[in-house]
Amino acid sequence: MKVYEDTKIFVVCPAYEKSGGPLALHQLAHELRKRKMDAIMAYACAVRDESPVAEPYRKYHIPFVTDAIASDEHHILICPETMAGSFPRHLRHIYWWLSVDNWARTIMGYFQQALLTSFAHPIPHFVPLAGDAGTHWVQSEYAHRFLRINGVPEQKIHHVSDYLDPVFISRHADDTFDIRHRRDVVAYNPVKGAEFTRRLQEAAPDLHWVKIEHMTSSEVEECLSEAKVYIDFGEHPGKDRIPREAAVCGCCVVTGRRGAAGNDVDVPIHPRYKFADRLENIPAILDCIRRLLAEYPQRIADFAAYRASIRKEKALFEREVEAALTFSDAAPQTKRLALLPKGRIEPAQLPQGTDWEKREDVQVAAVVDDTAAGSYVQAFQRTLPVISNEDAMFLYQEGRLEGFLTQDVTDGNVLHIYTE
Repeated sequence: MKVYEDTKIFVVCPAYEKSGGPLALHQLAHELRKRKMDAIMAYACAVRDESPVAEPYRKYHIPFVTDAIASDEHHILICPETMAGSFPRHLRHIYWWLSVDNWARTIMGYFQQALLTSFAHPIPHFVPLAGDAGTHWVQSEYAHRFLRINGVPEQKIHHVSDYLDPVFISRHADDTFDIRHRRDVVAYNPVKGAEFTRRLQEAAPDLHWVKIEHMTSSEVEECLSEAKVYIDFGEHPGKDRIPREAAVCGCCVVTGRRGAAGNDVDVPIHPRYKFADRLENIPAILDCIRRLLAEYPQRIADFAAYRASIRKEKALFEREVEAALTFSDAAPQTKRLALLPKGRIEPAQLPQGTDWEKREDVQVAAVVDDTAAGSYVQAFQRTLPVISNEDAMFLYQEGRLEGFLTQDVTDGNVLHIYTE
């Protein structure tokens, strides 16, 4: 889909939510803004006077709307498949299939509701799978195959996946694992394949099962960095994050064959570590788990290719976004800078002139100050967000900021540019 110079790209996301889907949506908007596209989060079901941005995603500092979206034939709306009806369809649409099963479950709910009333009105959140309904992006090979068998032409489908947090990946960049710190633990997510996992536990009460529940992100990481095995017999509605996190943390991964785990693209582990969740397979599954626990130093190498592919996901994501959106003009060359005031921020002392805004080579995009982070100030006759030093460094490392302005208080607050 073509992006014009005046295109605004609205990325639809549920307000307040923290999960794999909202993270992917914020990663996408972040990537688009890194490419100097005008990407904006469009939060659905937001409460007035309350920030709709979940805490883990505030570091991205993406502008957002919570109500009407401006109508323009050049604008684009990117929405996850389960939220297709959250905003009016007067824009060019991209449906991003982050989950197949969740979409089906959502549609089933609306059909059941319509049966109690009537089918006189359109089914909300319904994505027509064929015809000229829009462009489809797929996060997984599973979603790609689903769309193809349901009549969506290949030329209307683009692969745009997601990636694990680069900071998380950097903490596990070394592919050697300290065997001494590993415990004979089988970790699992209790909301994934709960019934079948319960049957496994009943058949092997001697194994040490640890459920990933009521844990902080750091506690999940610590658990996966100590366990030897992670199992997931859930639906795998897309490329789930926890199996990937478990693999990078050094777990041997055993899955079912449902959803995205049913192919060797989304979950590229050896078939001997995938089992259909049938009762007759329980003895073989437990034999596999016991072998992985006993032979962990040797068996961890079986997942090296899986770990390598996960570490390359961010670079792949960047290439996929570039291939999925056709930019009609070169991105602006203006460098985005952040202002570093000396000492505590004093709005009255901030630059108010327009000379800097007339320059075509730089633009001030934010003001850095820990004490006022989260607020806005007037500077350069504009309203600028105030961000923390930590967020400024994150945005700088990610390429969203390309330098800094500093004020020289000994020389009449003269501004100096620092860029690479």
